[in-house]
Amino acid sequence: MIQEIANHYTDTLRVRQGMGKNRELSLFIDLLNGEAKEIAQRITDSKDRAAALAVELSVLSQRARTGEKPQITPERQFGMVLASLKQRVEDRKLELIQADEIIDKVNDTFDAIVSVVEHHKESLGEESERFTQALCFETSYRLLQL
Repeated sequence: MIQEIANHYTDTLRVRQGMGKNRELSLFIDLLNGEAKEIAQRITDSKDRAAALAVELSVLSQRARTGEKPQITPERQFGMVLASLKQRVEDRKLELIQADEIIDKVNDTFDAIVSVVEHHKESLGEESERFTQALCFETSYRLLQL
């Protein structure tokens, strides 16, 4: 459900794209995506799930207004982008998905790869190029499967 809410606001942001950048909404979406698992766990643990969801969204909205940026590890970002793309493709018929939407998701996927490689460049040392090639190949294969 949290992913559906994030997708709704992402679509809203995309529709409003020509009207100027909405930084607060963009931060809200990033925070929501970055903390989806934690939010889902807190809502699941709550007795009144609807109220807990409302509180969580309100807190995220306040944090977005203050300009707080999410603290997401590159690995988690990579996984979230792939999962989001997979969900979008599975939820809709391929003819209904706009090419721009697919291109944006694929670009996000490869941007996440860059972040993962840069984050682990020192620990990978001379193997960073080989790691990058393997990760790009595996990602491309998964994208083609979708």
